[in-house]
Amino acid sequence: MTANWDKDIVMRAAMSRVEQILSSVIEEDKNYKLSKGNKLVWGKKHGSIQYHVSGSKEGVVNDYERGIHGDLITYYAKRRGLD
Repeated sequence: MTANWDKDIVMRAAMSRVEQILSSVIEEDKNYKLSKGNKLVWGKKHGSIQYHVSGSKEGVVNDYERGIHGDLITYYAKRRGLD
């Protein structure tokens, strides 16, 4: 049995909890110093993981250490081994 769901509806619902969702799969601490403006950042120095809150890359997660780039659902699935 295949579950049917609308990715856009799930994304809209997840947006209000994006920081909580990402923190649940990221072992690194949030970098409050680098989390400014349109980005939330995890990791030291330059931030190994970035989530774009707004702008042309809104909704995109970039994980430079693992080479994972995509929207919140894609990132979560790959980190949990669900893809």
